[in-house]
Formats: sequence, C-alpha cells, structure tokens
Amino acid sequence: MVGRCTEFLPKLFYVDTNIAASLWQMAPQGLSFTKDSQIALKVVKYDARGNFLGWEDVRGGTLQLCPDTQILLDAAFKFGSSYVQSCKIRISDLLSRFPEPILYELFLMFNDSQGLQKVWPIPIRNLNLDRNDIREFRRFFLVDGLTGRRSSLSNPPSSVTFAKDIVLRSYLPTRNPTSQPPFLLTVQYAQVRNLHAEAQVTFTTHYEMNYFAHKRDTDIALGVLGSLAVFVAMLETSSWRRRSGLEFIDVVTIVKYFAYFAGALSNTFFVVTFGTGVYWLIVYKGQQSTVEVTLPPAGGKVETDFIIYVACAFGLKVFNIFHF
Repeated sequence: MVGRCTEFLPKLFYVDTNIAASLWQMAPQGLSFTKDSQIALKVVKYDARGNFLGWEDVRGGTLQLCPDTQILLDAAFKFGSSYVQSCKIRISDLLSRFPEPILYELFLMFNDSQGLQKVWPIPIRNLNLDRNDIREFRRFFLVDGLTGRRSSLSNPPSSVTFAKDIVLRSYLPTRNPTSQPPFLLTVQYAQVRNLHAEAQVTFTTHYEMNYFAHKRDTDIALGVLGSLAVFVAMLETSSWRRRSGLEFIDVVTIVKYFAYFAGALSNTFFVVTFGTGVYWLIVYKGQQSTVEVTLPPAGGKVETDFIIYVACAFGLKVFNIFHF
C-alpha cells in the first residue's frame, strides 16, 4: 500500500535505475549559443504543501537573493560571460521575501533540429550532502524559515536555512555533451539562528571545458623544444671552446654549457608561453557564430602552469645574462 502511494509523490532526486546517467545521454544534441546570447531558463514553482504555482522565466532576481538593477542581474544569464554577484543581506529581509519556502525545478529551453521548442531538466547538486553521494536532485529552495518553527507555525523560526552559494555551471562544448551535462546547478546551504544577523550570499555563473588536449600539446611542445635546447647549448659551447682555444673539457666549459642551456631553455619557455597566449587570444576572441571555447579559470591548472613557465623563462634568462 505504501509503495503504491509513493508512486504519486513528486520525485526529489534521480535514483531509479540509470535515470541520473541518462540525463547526460539525453542532453540536447547540437545545442549552441552565440556570444552574449541569453540562456533561456524556466522554473516550475511549488509551495511547501506541494501545490503547483506555475511556470516562470528565470530573469534577474528569480534565483538571486542579492538586490540589484535588472540589467546587472540579467547579465548572469548571458552565455559565455563569467558572473559573480555577492552581497550581505539581513535574514529578516529574506523572510519577508520568502515567508514560506518555494521549491523550484529548473529547466533549459531549447529548439531541437526540427525547430520544436523543448525543455531539458537541469540537474541540481546539493553540496551539503555527502560528497560521495552523486545523486542529482530535481528540486531546490532558496530560503526556508518553515522547518525552524517550533510548536506553532505562527511562531517566529528558531533557525533559517538559506542558499548561501549558487553556481550555474556550463560545460563546453554544449554541442556535443560527454560525461558532463551541458548545465548543472550546485547549491550550498547555510543555517543561522539569529534573525537579526546578516547573511553572505553569492550567485555565480561558471564555464568549464576539458583542457586535457591543451595540456598535452603544451607538454609536447616543451619536450620537443627543450630537446632542441640541449643541442643548441652544445653547439654554442663547442663554438666558444674553439674561439677560446681549449682542447679539453674542464669546469669552466661545463659552467658555460649550463649557461648556454639556461638561455636556450628560457627561449623555449618564452616561445611556448607566447604561443599559448596568442592561441587563447585568437581562439577565444575569434568566436563569432557560436561559443565553443572558454578561457581557463583563474587559479586553475592551466593558469598556474602558465605562470610557472613565465617565471622559469625569466629566471633562466637572468642567470644566462648575469653569467655573461
């Protein structure tokens, strides 16, 4: 009897068989966005009793708790533009805006190959749960002051739960989704007991892509040019020995070799970093029709390697110059 009743309850997360895995497989194919085009999102809203409240276009402050102008809030959904909105807001203001929790289901609107308008459910990931639990949820909320009420619903809540960090992630290229969905919403909640306190809330739009091919190509370039630097240093050292009239390899010759090698290796790092910078400039800025490439994230592996290569280039070049 209980099993039959649960058939009619709303599903909160994707657990049946391979529904979660099929989300990636059933992601819309051929999905593309032009630069600064608006991401068409819709939400289905439910109240705390499960009543359907209707559909709503995601615009401005629909999912953002920070107050701001409509233009600035809408910038979060311009495709290809990284966006961060953070502010402090009073808990009492959140309760005034959400006297009861509203549950949302998030959908992406798109046109298929035949021009028919369809929706695709964007999975929700709750970061407060066990990190080993990879189940994706269907619904989320922004503010909950209902579960913290004791004894009576008319009493003020003893605690308030709110979404302190919301990140809308997009994985490029969206045209051919792989093991990652084209879009994913991650939510992290916090709980406060002081209704007069201020809460720090953040909404972020983040774009990611697989940089493995770029890393591989960079390593190959460094390996090939680094090998050439060894032979260039040997040729320069041999030329210096002939000019100096030396017949045998001594300590000075070895020091000279390492100095020449440092100079050749610094040129290798300069060439690779310059080529990398030009590549990202041309590929990223040259996108006209659709957005397929995003810049590496700040503080990520690609940026860290780039900084290390530049530092090595300058350090080796300084050693080479001061030696001579």
